[in-house]
Amino acid sequence: IETRLLEHEAVREAIVLALDTPSGKQLAGYLVSDVAGQGDEHQAQLRESLKSHLKTQLPDYMV
Repeated sequence: IETRLLEHEAVREAIVLALDTPSGKQLAGYLVSDVAGQGDEHQAQLRESLKSHLKTQLPDYMV
């Protein structure tokens, strides 16, 4: 998943962790964007762009 995140043009760094939650293990991804200082609208667009990118590269349960 990290590799696929890093393939996106707006991602500089990424890490994915398996977290223990009350409902079991859950994957959580964190990233540093190449575009700094953008507002909420940009973050929402980036989130949708990343989801689209990952859906073409990974199984649905990993997105």
